[in-house]
Amino acid sequence: MTDIGAVSEAISGTLLLWSAITVISLGYAAIKCFQLAASKYFTVVSCAAGTASLVMNQVMLAAKKDMTEFPCIAVLLINVFFTATAVLLLIKLLRYRKDGISGVSVKEAIDSLPTGICCALPNGAPILINDRMNAICTELTGMPIGDANDFSEMLVSGSLTGVIESGEKPVVRTAGGKVYSFILNSFDMDGAACRELLAADTTDIYARIEELREKKRRAEMLNKRLKALTGTIEYITMSRELMTMKAALHDDLGRCLMLVKRYLCDPNSVDINDITELWSLSIRKLENESPEFWQTPYYVLEKQADLLGIELTVIGEMPPEPNYAELINSAVSTHLLNVFEHAHGTKAQIVFGEDNGFHTIRMTNDGDPPEPDMTERGGLKTLKELAVMLGGSTRLTAVPAFVYEIILPKGE
Repeated sequence: MTDIGAVSEAISGTLLLWSAITVISLGYAAIKCFQLAASKYFTVVSCAAGTASLVMNQVMLAAKKDMTEFPCIAVLLINVFFTATAVLLLIKLLRYRKDGISGVSVKEAIDSLPTGICCALPNGAPILINDRMNAICTELTGMPIGDANDFSEMLVSGSLTGVIESGEKPVVRTAGGKVYSFILNSFDMDGAACRELLAADTTDIYARIEELREKKRRAEMLNKRLKALTGTIEYITMSRELMTMKAALHDDLGRCLMLVKRYLCDPNSVDINDITELWSLSIRKLENESPEFWQTPYYVLEKQADLLGIELTVIGEMPPEPNYAELINSAVSTHLLNVFEHAHGTKAQIVFGEDNGFHTIRMTNDGDPPEPDMTERGGLKTLKELAVMLGGSTRLTAVPAFVYEIILPKGE
C-alpha cells in the first residue's frame, strides 16, 4: 500500500497550482473592493485572506522538494478554506456590483445614456465625459474631446463642418446625416465655474421641422399663386363688365338709328325730342370712353409680379400684331412663375426688340442659375409649341445665366 508521504509528493504540484489560483482570486477580489468602494468588512477580509493564502503558497513553494513533511489533510483543508473564502467574496462583489452604487456603476450608467454628457473644469480639462459624447466629438472633429472649451467654441462660432445653427444652442449635422442639438451650461464646483455640455440626437425632430418648413414654403408659394390668379380673375370680370357696357351702348345706337329711320319715313310717328336726348346720351358715352387703369398694357402681369414679390421690368414696345398678345401674356406669366418657384429670384426683365425683320422677346432674371443641361419642358415647352404655331421659334440659354428668347415674324 502506498503511504501518505508518497501521495503528498504526487499531488504537490496540484496543491501549488490550486494555491496560486486562490491567491489570484483573492487578489482580484481585494482590487475590486477598492475599485467599487465596497464595505470595509469585504476589503479587510479579502486583503487578510489574500495575504494568508500568499504566505501559504510561498511556504509550499519553498518546501516543494520536501512536501512529504507537510500533513496532506491539513494542506488540503487550508486550500479549501481559502478557495471557499475567495468564491464567497467574488459572489458578494458580483451582487454588490449589481445592486450597489459606486463610481464605476455611475460611469457605466452615464455611458449607457443616449445623451452625450461632458463636464469640464474652467481650463477645459474634462472631469466627466461619457462614451456618447466622445463618439459625437469623434464624428464631428475626428478625435475625442481633449479640451472642452475648444470644442464648445467651435460649436458656438459655427466653425465646424455641418453646423446648422450656431450660438448658445448649436445644432450640427454629421456626415452620416445625424442631427445633434447641444446645450451649454455652467455650474459651480468648489468655487470654480465649471462648464457642462449636453448633446441630444434630434434627427427625427429636425426632419419633421424641415418637413414642416417645406410645407410652409409650398403653402406660401401656393398662396401667392392664388393671389395672382385672383388678380387675373378680377381682370376677366372687369373685362366682361366692359363688354356688357359696350353691348348696351351698341343696343342704344341701334335704337337711335331705328328711331331716325322711322322719323324720316313718318315725322309724326316719333317725338324728335326723344331722338335728340337718346343721341346726346350715346354721344356722351362715346366721348367719355377712355381706357380704364386696368386696361393698360401689362396691368395683370405687373400685378401678378407684385403679388409674387418680383420686380418686373419691361423694355421696348410690345409687337402690335393682335394674334401675338396671348403668346406674350403666357410667356411673361410663365417667366414670372419660373423665377418665383425655380430661381427663387426677385427681379425679372422682358426686352422687346427687332432683328432682321423679326420680333424678339428676351426674358432674363436673377436668382439661382439653372442646370447646365436644362431643356424646354413644362411651361417653356408650351410656349415653344405656341411660337411654332405662329411661325416663330424659341432659343434657350442656360450658361452662364438663364436667357429665353422668342422670335416671331412681323406681320405684313
